[in-house]
Amino acid sequence: MINTAPKYISKLKVNPHNVIVWQEYVGDAKRHSTAISLKNLELSKDKKDISKKAQQRLSAALHWMLLLAAPKQAENYKSGKLFTYRLAMLTLTLPAAQMHYDLYIKKYLLNEFLTIIRKRYNVVNYIWKAEKQFNGNIHFHLIVDKYIHYKEANSIWNKILDTHGYIEAYRRNQQEFHKDGFHDRPELHKYWSKQQQIKAYKQGLLTNWSQPVSTTDVHSLKKIKNTHAYLAKYMSKNPDGSKYMGQQMLSYKRRHNCTTVPDWKLQEIKDYICKHLHIDGNIWYISRQLSKLKIKSVDFTEKIQADYMRIVTKFKDKIIESERCTIFCLNIHELVKFKFNAFLNVIKDFTLTMRNIFYPPGELDKNILGIPLQLFD
Repeated sequence: MINTAPKYISKLKVNPHNVIVWQEYVGDAKRHSTAISLKNLELSKDKKDISKKAQQRLSAALHWMLLLAAPKQAENYKSGKLFTYRLAMLTLTLPAAQMHYDLYIKKYLLNEFLTIIRKRYNVVNYIWKAEKQFNGNIHFHLIVDKYIHYKEANSIWNKILDTHGYIEAYRRNQQEFHKDGFHDRPELHKYWSKQQQIKAYKQGLLTNWSQPVSTTDVHSLKKIKNTHAYLAKYMSKNPDGSKYMGQQMLSYKRRHNCTTVPDWKLQEIKDYICKHLHIDGNIWYISRQLSKLKIKSVDFTEKIQADYMRIVTKFKDKIIESERCTIFCLNIHELVKFKFNAFLNVIKDFTLTMRNIFYPPGELDKNILGIPLQLFD
């Protein structure tokens, strides 16, 4: 009798943030659903939201950056004290109303900024995410693993803005706004005191309004307890997760004196916000080298099976069952803590190889990385 039962084999993949186990079909021909593929293709063309798959890719890239990034020291410009951090988030904005299409801004402004920091600071690993303000201006959140002083980042970006007319537009706006002398903005006092506004006004006059400091913002993330969660919030949120959604919902409740917003109105608000916050073209990007950080799956061995059974029996609260796989929510630090050495060995060689690519020997003291390296040496 011919055995026609489907053939499957257990496969394992260890990521910095989880372990995935699934049954892979190893028969003569894999079944493929054309309908599903066409549906996914259509969804990929819709730039209104970041898909769940894209959110997962962004999350994985952030985990890899945090795992492999070298600790860096920088000086606090207010206190003068040194602090240590791994990743930084830069925000790039426009100082005047957007005058070009989104695609133009990304191609000629953002790409120019990336080209400069790649050459000047050897930035290889980065992630950017584009967002829209409700006034129609596009801005960018950029995650990097290199040190760039905020004044240098501001200078680079302002020079690029000047080339495309945004500094001149900013100058005209400021000269008109302060035509009768300093003009206070009380609505900004919560974030920008009158004294700070006066200081910025004097600096603006001194430089003929050629160096707006508000076009870039640099965060070292040194005080963020859960850096990944903080970054993921910025890098993967959709229009319905923006502050504008909450503002519109609150406005509706006040106007109608109610505590909840009907589903039909929620959808209407979301459609309205998506229209205003729509961005042409790609809304996120993972640098080429960083996007290649994908560990190959491995077959089960006796030792892997032992680790697998220990998780199943002792860490049931860490298990997520999906239709196609089982996800164990244990990050690499927990794998080290609970001594899942068989799982760790899966990621060992890959991590060492990637570390040598990102941080060549001699560039970094390997003992200051964020994981117990004796497991990898």
